[in-house]
Amino acid sequence: MYTDTMNFLKDFLAKKLDVSIGCLSGAGGLRRDNSGSWQSCTKEKIKMFLRNRDIKILICTDAAGEGLNLQYCGVLIST
Repeated sequence: MYTDTMNFLKDFLAKKLDVSIGCLSGAGGLRRDNSGSWQSCTKEKIKMFLRNRDIKILICTDAAGEGLNLQYCGVLIST
């Protein structure tokens, strides 16, 4: 997935759903906090949020293909 597509999806889903969303690309990670603001964070923080179930939806580019353990995911959709 391209970064532009990831950004479109994160904004679209953030408007439609009231759940915690995270994003990961080559530029790093983003997490939508409880106030609805996007906060920059490291790949390690994204992994921690995912493991602790603080992120319900994670949208990624190909950057997630390396070094990200996805065993905590209930569903994985790949394009």
